Formats: sequence, structure tokens, C-alpha cells
Amino acid sequence: MDAGDAAHRQQRHASMVRYAPASAYDGPRAAAMIERRRRPSTRALWPPAWLATILLLLLGSCQASRGAETTVTFPSADGWQLHGTRSLGPQSAPGVLLVHMCNVGDQDDYRDLAQQLRRRGLHSLRFDFRGHGLGRTPALDVTRDRDGFWQNIVGELQQDVDAAYARLASEALVWTEPVAIVAASCGVRRAVDLARRQPAIRALVLLSGEVPSELWPVLAAEGRQVFAVAAADDGDGVAAQWAREACEAAGGRGQLRIYPSGGHGTELFASHGELPTEILDWLGRVLVTDAEGE
Repeated sequence: MDAGDAAHRQQRHASMVRYAPASAYDGPRAAAMIERRRRPSTRALWPPAWLATILLLLLGSCQASRGAETTVTFPSADGWQLHGTRSLGPQSAPGVLLVHMCNVGDQDDYRDLAQQLRRRGLHSLRFDFRGHGLGRTPALDVTRDRDGFWQNIVGELQQDVDAAYARLASEALVWTEPVAIVAASCGVRRAVDLARRQPAIRALVLLSGEVPSELWPVLAAEGRQVFAVAAADDGDGVAAQWAREACEAAGGRGQLRIYPSGGHGTELFASHGELPTEILDWLGRVLVTDAEGE
């Protein structure tokens, strides 16, 4: 027998042994191996790896949906459709309305702050004024006709803020009170005017905006607290003066932060990275203290 025949016989013998019953050869190890081969495979009971991955991702998205951001539309008092983003935490908690500044601002100015609020368990709604962000139309676009906006449309901004507040309050997870507002520039006056009619608004963060003297009593109302922020070089010191007046109007419930520089309104977030955290800490203290006092 030559070497080729011997190799062929060895290969044939090996294949016969592989499928032979355990009694055909000795050794408990071999018998155990044959027994394992006789058992039905469980691999067929599991989905392929790619399908399992997709199922896990879908499950994760469903579990996170209660704490995710969702775009919303809602009407202002005159029927104008406003666009916003609600950011809801997983449990019942206070809500924060985020009001951007005019001309160069939109709801995206508060994207990071809204996410941080959600991580701390607070709900929020940010939205675009008409003529801003997603609220721009061919007939109304503040980036193309700023003068026309201020002459003809600025009066409608108050009803936009009012509608956004009602939309936030309609969320089942948002407490009826206390409610907070963070407002910048032109949004400041509208936020304070809303608070005049809504006693549930207990906390106001005012960024570089004027509060007319006739609204100062709103800031002094029982149980209301104010955090006023501005840069000293904004408008030759005018914005800082507005912040001081608002803080003084709030009396012992006012907190003031004046930076040497840093821009106007929500521009301060980029210039002073610690400011959003300071606002979050302040809101946490004020809203929790207010809730515990009820």
C-alpha cells in the first residue's frame, strides 16, 4: 500500500468515527462529544446578530421616548402657527419656558440649556417667535426686513409668549406651579408681563432685557424670585442698568450677575461657560424651595 492509499483510508476512517455511535469506540470524552452532537442546536432559536441589535435599539428608543425632545406646533391667539421643541423628563416636575431674543435669536439658542434641564429632571419648552427660526415665511422674515418687523409685528410677540406658556402648561408631566421662565433681550418684557397675569410663575431669569418701571411691582410679588444677568459693556452699560433695576425691584429675592463683557442675551452662554450651570443651580434651589413651601 502506497502513501496515498494509506492517507485515503485514514481520512475515511476518521469520517466513519465522526458519525459512529458512542459504542463504536472507547473513551468517555469521545462519548460526550457524540452526545453533544445529538442534541438539537439552540442557535436557531435566537435571531441573527444584526436583527438582535436592531431590536435592542428600538427597545432603547421606546424606553427613552418619555425623556426625549419632540417638535411641536401650536397656534398663537391670532392663529399664527408657532414652532417649538418640548423637552420632557421622565417624571412629574416643574416646567421652564425658554424665550429667545429678537432679530438674531431663535429657539436653538436654548438647545443645550434645555438638555441640561432635562438631565436635572425639569421640563422645558422653547419656541420661535413669528418671523424667527422656523417661524420665518416669505412675508415675514426678520432677517430680511428688521425695520418692518419692529414697526408692524413686534406687538404680536406678547401673544406668542402667552401661547407658548399655555402649551407648556398643557403637558401632563408639568406641574401647575411653580413655573420658571428664562428670557433674553426683547423676551424679558414679555416674560414679566406674562408673570403679571400668571401667579404660578415664581422664577424669572432675565438676560440683558429691560423691565419697564410699570412692571417692577410684578418682580416684587410675594413668592417670586429674579435672577438678572447682563454684561457691563452691552449698550454702553444700559443692559447692566436694566439688570440692576430688575434685581432691586425684586428686593431681597433678587440675584444679580454683571459680567465685564460677553455680549447680549443668550450670547452670554458662549462667553461665560459657567453661566448655564449657575442658572440651573439657581432654578433648582428656587423651584424646589417653592414646592416644599406649598
